[in-house]
Amino acid sequence: MAMAHLALEQCDTAAMTSAHTAHLYSRGHEVESACDGDVISKRHLAASGRPLLVQWEQFLDIRSNVTFVQVGAHNGAGHHDMLRPFATRCTSWRGLLVEPTTNSFRQLCANYASYRDRFMPVRAAVSDTPGMGRLQIMKNGCTPGECNHLLYPGDNIRWHQSWARTTESERVQMVTLRQLWRHALPTLLQPAPVAVDLLVVDVEGSEPHVFQHDLPSPKPRLVAFEHKHLYDRRLAPEDQPAAIINRTLHRQGYRCLGRIGNKGEDYLYQLAAPPARAR
Repeated sequence: MAMAHLALEQCDTAAMTSAHTAHLYSRGHEVESACDGDVISKRHLAASGRPLLVQWEQFLDIRSNVTFVQVGAHNGAGHHDMLRPFATRCTSWRGLLVEPTTNSFRQLCANYASYRDRFMPVRAAVSDTPGMGRLQIMKNGCTPGECNHLLYPGDNIRWHQSWARTTESERVQMVTLRQLWRHALPTLLQPAPVAVDLLVVDVEGSEPHVFQHDLPSPKPRLVAFEHKHLYDRRLAPEDQPAAIINRTLHRQGYRCLGRIGNKGEDYLYQLAAPPARAR
């Protein structure tokens, strides 16, 4: 589907076969259950052997209409995916899932094929400037698709290069959050959302580029981003990338609620006094 001033690659519906979906993600995990945090937690643990990374009912009314944007959605079924257990079971949830890597995007489309009336995967990388970029694909020592990194001039790809080897790269379309809000959200999610409840960013160290500019309006009520790849021992604490993002979000009216996710590797922020939301 072409959009004014922005064309984003979407899923090939012909390739979204149920057999492919079943191969990638056990269909036994996908039985719709009541949109209840305790039920979701128990079923997720029974199906995967892992506890939920986040209990979103602590921060959201999960039974209401929840709109989210997931930047760095990977294949939509990874062990560190904090949205899928709720998104696939709470039928009032809908979202935009953004992933640039070819193989991961193909799997993402298949893993959300049964829910394509509520979720729209798009193939792109989110950055501070639009255009075309190069994505470094890490192979050895990484879970496939989970160590990829956009290349920027002068970047120090810190921890990745110490234990992973680059074997290839891809040219990818880069878009800004503002472009997603202005063009993709109102076009791909119908009816167009009047509010965004949740923004989740996991882009393997490129988070500073995603948050380079102020968040677009309507500002998401909750913002989560992975920080584990952002430490640079050459920098003072106040100059660390996560500290800069913290100040940027604080200036925009957000407060940090603490650490969430796998081993506390993500920070969660809440917009102060968000406007009332119709159910």
